[in-house]
Amino acid sequence: MLYIVVGSQTSADVRLRRPTTFVLPKGRTEPVDELRLYADDTDGFLSSARGR
Repeated sequence: MLYIVVGSQTSADVRLRRPTTFVLPKGRTEPVDELRLYADDTDGFLSSARGR
């Protein structure tokens, strides 16, 4: 995971172990193996992502 501070948010690039599809309001995505997202509460995000 890569953290880059942008203003008061942190950008996180997440590499998945295998390509995964997601169900979004407009339908399923193509299989993806990397996500980019922004988190105000980085510690809370990591705790949730790790299942703790």
